[in-house]
Amino acid sequence: MVEETWPTGPLRAPKKTVGVWQSSVSWWTIPHSLRPDTSSISHLDKQQQQQQEQLVLSPFKDNINTNLSAADRLLQPKLRPLHTLLQTFGAIPYMYDGRRYQYILTWCSWPAAYTILTTIYMIILLVVAVIGLIPVMTGTMPLDNNSNVAALKLIGVILLLECVVNALGQLVSNIVFGRRGCRLLNSWHHLIASSQLDPTTGLMSTHIRQLVFLVLFWAANVTMAVLGRPSLVTQLLDGLTLVMLGQPSPHQMVRVWMCLVALHVFSVYKGGLFSFTSCCHLISNAFTAWNSRLAIAIDEVWNGRGGGLGQLVLIHHQLVSLVRETEAVFGPTLQCYFATTIVVLCAELYLLASRLGSTHHAAAEGAMAAGLLIVQTLAVFAQVSLAAAGVQEASEGSMDIVRRGLPYNCSDKDKFHREELTTSLTSSTIHISGGRYFIINRPFILTVVSAVATYFIVMLQLLQPHTQNQYQPTTTTLDSFNTTDNATFTTLDPLNLNTNTIDSNNYSITTMLNPTSDTSGYFENSTFPSIP
Repeated sequence: MVEETWPTGPLRAPKKTVGVWQSSVSWWTIPHSLRPDTSSISHLDKQQQQQQEQLVLSPFKDNINTNLSAADRLLQPKLRPLHTLLQTFGAIPYMYDGRRYQYILTWCSWPAAYTILTTIYMIILLVVAVIGLIPVMTGTMPLDNNSNVAALKLIGVILLLECVVNALGQLVSNIVFGRRGCRLLNSWHHLIASSQLDPTTGLMSTHIRQLVFLVLFWAANVTMAVLGRPSLVTQLLDGLTLVMLGQPSPHQMVRVWMCLVALHVFSVYKGGLFSFTSCCHLISNAFTAWNSRLAIAIDEVWNGRGGGLGQLVLIHHQLVSLVRETEAVFGPTLQCYFATTIVVLCAELYLLASRLGSTHHAAAEGAMAAGLLIVQTLAVFAQVSLAAAGVQEASEGSMDIVRRGLPYNCSDKDKFHREELTTSLTSSTIHISGGRYFIINRPFILTVVSAVATYFIVMLQLLQPHTQNQYQPTTTTLDSFNTTDNATFTTLDPLNLNTNTIDSNNYSITTMLNPTSDTSGYFENSTFPSIP
């Protein structure tokens, strides 16, 4: 952590971690241009200095509280739907205190206790699933007598394990980094209050789409579980029930209960990702608003009304700090998510390919169910990836504005602040990474999609049904036969699929396909010219 200290003096601020804001009014929250002259109180003792500091800060206290109240009215209604959903599923341990305009984490509160219980519940699910998979992997308890059905059931168990692992990782991260997450959210309140930026554009519509997505996904899966159709969903739930409960042929209500368990794990998992996308949208919108203000400030410098670049430098520093804090808070979640998403997409594409390659009458319903799984996985993957990539794209727009330069006769202060911005923008790229292992941008998205698409094409070719008979016909030379005799010869091909009858007088070959093969028996005549 980079730490910054103020110069020595009577109003010296305590050490402060960059990017972490205090909820109370302090010397740090007052812009440089608004700080009063304090040279007249430098000779006072410590008690008198503290009293004088309160008098100095009192004109700003009401203003800061008013700005925090405005930031609360701007930001909190946009975040409330998502945070209510996460608290309903026991995914976040902190809560919002409207009196102090900040998020707080108290371990005795009901959100913290509920999150801890949910974490214990996820650990139990993971342990039970691993124990249930041991006899399946060793062969002592097959999932089904049919190998294809057993493979589908095993994929269903793998999908549930992926959701449990990701949900458990997010819960542990929220508990370990809970206070840091509170400071991250509180920093947005203070940034809005001090800079008057509006990073909430489109945030409410994004949360509404996410909630509608979860509601529709719940409704579709519960409906299929209750109806018992298509057979693919029933097979997946039977595999989960066998592994988790040891029941080979569960009752329909047991399937519905298992479906609800899987959907709860799914919602905790996806809710954590939606929280990450919200932070990315806030950062992207903040950089976009900051770029607009930077362009206006440079126009004012060209028009002879400079002086606003210094405040923009401070705001940009705060935005960069928020990006680094977001990476630190959500880094473990992103690593686990992208590591498992590729495996999940391949498994779901296997389900789709197996349904497309099946001639069973219920294959169309199974293909629709597998397609539903793939659509939701790709939708969440695109939303998470594009939201993270938007941070880098929004930050890169700043350099295009700074390239305009400043007039020759501008003040040295404006030139100095422009050099600060140039150094900040060119020293290192601003992006979201998965724990510094990979940068999430559009090339990264194309790399993942191309790898998954290649796997799907290969699996589709392997599972596609053969439309032609798979055998090599035999070749018979008629010159070796005595054509003066009326004789009939019978030949069998190497795969024992066809029977060939040769009439030496008519010089024709009649081929009858074996009725025991996949194709119905029929005759195919081939007549040859007379042999001289």
